[in-house]
Amino acid sequence: HYYSLYIKHDNRPNEEFYGIGPNTSLGDTNTYRIESTNIEGRFGYTVAIGTDIGAKIAYHNVNITDGEGKGRAIIDRYFPSGSVPGLAGGEFLVLGVSLSNDRRDFADDPHSGMYSKASIEYYEGIDGYNYRFVKYRGELSIYKEAFSPRQVFALRVLGEHNDEFDNNPVPFF
Repeated sequence: HYYSLYIKHDNRPNEEFYGIGPNTSLGDTNTYRIESTNIEGRFGYTVAIGTDIGAKIAYHNVNITDGEGKGRAIIDRYFPSGSVPGLAGGEFLVLGVSLSNDRRDFADDPHSGMYSKASIEYYEGIDGYNYRFVKYRGELSIYKEAFSPRQVFALRVLGEHNDEFDNNPVPFF
């Protein structure tokens, strides 16, 4: 079994928001700053060599403010209040489960093998935020040695989908 505590603070001063909202086209952009803090407790169990079942409980805080885009509209001045879910940020309690399978020869520098992981996470808005959604995520990485151990072909596929839960909105971020 394993367990860990994960803490991350991220500040991105210039994220872009493309062509979404009233009277916009695909070429229109807005800018915003996203600052997030994540505190996660992770734990799991190895059921067989290379196969793990994991779970997590987390707190996520996301703040959205004016960006630093030069010559671009500021997102919270361009869109009417309430027209874009998540424009004011959000706080979440997150519960998740995952299943992973690691068949790589070396985890840090693979030459052959495969890694796959599937997870489901439930997000519940807290502190007055009415967001509630489920995030599905899957990833697959395949490694194949080519002509020598120094030449490796790698293929990575990653997909993520967010679904509303109980008719509550999914924030744009």
